[in-house]
Amino acid sequence: MEIYFAGLAKNCKDNLSKNLNFILNFTNKYSHKHKIYVYIFENDSVDGTKNLLNNFRDWKELSVFTEDGLTARIENRIKRITYCREFLLNKILSNKDKMFMYIPLDLDLDLFSDELIENFYEKINKVNKDESIDAIFPFSIPRYYDIHALRAKNWNERDGWEQVKKYNKYILVGKFFLKYMLIYRKQKKLSSFNERSIKVDSAFGGIGIYKINKNNIDSLSYSNDFYSDECEHVFFNKNFSNKYIDKDWKITSPIEHIEYHNNRLPKKILYISNSLIRDIKNLFSFLVKN
Repeated sequence: MEIYFAGLAKNCKDNLSKNLNFILNFTNKYSHKHKIYVYIFENDSVDGTKNLLNNFRDWKELSVFTEDGLTARIENRIKRITYCREFLLNKILSNKDKMFMYIPLDLDLDLFSDELIENFYEKINKVNKDESIDAIFPFSIPRYYDIHALRAKNWNERDGWEQVKKYNKYILVGKFFLKYMLIYRKQKKLSSFNERSIKVDSAFGGIGIYKINKNNIDSLSYSNDFYSDECEHVFFNKNFSNKYIDKDWKITSPIEHIEYHNNRLPKKILYISNSLIRDIKNLFSFLVKN
């Protein structure tokens, strides 16, 4: 079994260090049994990320690719991330013609603080050996945050953020409630689900484990020329049939993505009130101009 980690890194020095040390320890433990490779794409970092990556230059399984100026060249964030993921995927696929395990990851998140190396290996092994599984993803706690990448029946079946952007143009007062219905309400807790594995059409949440084989290797791509703002994972995940969020695999939700839920009731009321005040001010400005 060959294992490929493919991570994106930009201005993420602190979590990058944690993640790389975990992957390095994982590699040291299992490299005698499997070929393990770590590919990282870094761009435009100004916080010490580049220096940190340089500290790992003696790690023979690690390949780092840097492309500064990318933020200016590709202004659309989704297109830029898609470019980075596609770059690493093509590097991996250029020498592949058989099955391997593919693990894309966002290195700005704290992915492994609650993970044992042995347990992570078992997750990879499970996907590798179980013919009924093509990919698995973690459940983020205290709430599942990655609604942008999520497509699941009776949970989130369309791009909520795109809907927010679309309808915000027509709703002058009450924008919070639109966002609540389309995003916040769908950021569910682990206890909302009874099943151990949640069947999805698409998911991510900072990391995934995929089984690449002759059935899907020729069609793999993150690039989507039709919808520039659709999450790149939604397009990529269409190449895989059996995808699950594994409730036993937990990572911590990024605070900025679940900001509203983290507030106690008084702060939630203040949060909503401030949103309504901004809406009213914008409405007043609109009426004055027109």
